[in-house]
Amino acid sequence: MPETGSIQPPFERTVLDSGVRVLSSNMPHTGAVSIQVLFGAGSRYETDELAGSSHLFEHLLFKGTTKRPTPREISETIEGVGGILNAYTDREATGYWCKIALTHYKDGLDVLLDMIRDPLFREEDIEKEKKVVFEEIKASHDSPEATVDMMMDDLLFPSQPLGRDIAGSVESARFLMVPYIDGSEELMIVSGAMAGACLGFLWFNCAPAEVFMGDTGALSLGGLMAYIAVAVRQEILMILIGGIFFMEMASVVVQVGYYKWTGGRRIFRCSPIHHHFHLAGWAEQQVVTRFWVLAVVCAMAALISIKLR
Repeated sequence: MPETGSIQPPFERTVLDSGVRVLSSNMPHTGAVSIQVLFGAGSRYETDELAGSSHLFEHLLFKGTTKRPTPREISETIEGVGGILNAYTDREATGYWCKIALTHYKDGLDVLLDMIRDPLFREEDIEKEKKVVFEEIKASHDSPEATVDMMMDDLLFPSQPLGRDIAGSVESARFLMVPYIDGSEELMIVSGAMAGACLGFLWFNCAPAEVFMGDTGALSLGGLMAYIAVAVRQEILMILIGGIFFMEMASVVVQVGYYKWTGGRRIFRCSPIHHHFHLAGWAEQQVVTRFWVLAVVCAMAALISIKLR
């Protein structure tokens, strides 16, 4: 019986110049190759707010790359020659792997590296996969065996990531339906301060008004709102939320453009459009009240659209 020190390890370890560690094992009796790329990322390293994000990230890598923009093109490269392509998320690691014939091993390696290095992360794919993950979570709760396993993990590791389901919970899956914004706490403080300042201005400056905001204040508020819209990636939604302001701005652009194009003709009596209604005979109180009603309708429509999406 050979001594322990003379036993050869089953894997050969190589470290590339980039620091990537490669473990390889030669199996000459088989004509197939198994390739796996492992990352030290998993549910153990997620915060409560982002529970399940590693699993969602795993799904997204299969949705397309610049070289292979559709899931079908990714899978056909491997499965079209009889191979298998899959991935998994664990608590401390995430792995992407394929099994393929030796003659096609370069294609398998190319697909895995392409998925990892150049995923598209399209917004529509993210929204679709969030729903897929949500259904997977619900399906696991329909399985008695999976439910017992999750209960045991929670008992062994209460109130910590190790005791959580790798895919997250129903609550966290619903949270993932809303874009996560890094540093959102500071953004909420700024937004709340802006809303409070505007409410205070309206409360203490009601008719008869003593202070007029003018373009200086309006442009500052508009710029801050635009920044928030870009930060939360809801630029189009901001147009709906600020429907009145967009209408005011658009009326000026349309009026000026039409005036120059037709050589002096006008669409509105005056712009911005609230002056048009003044000249049409509306009292100041009518304009203000009706614009407030329209603003509330726009805000409600924006909130409904978030729920629908």
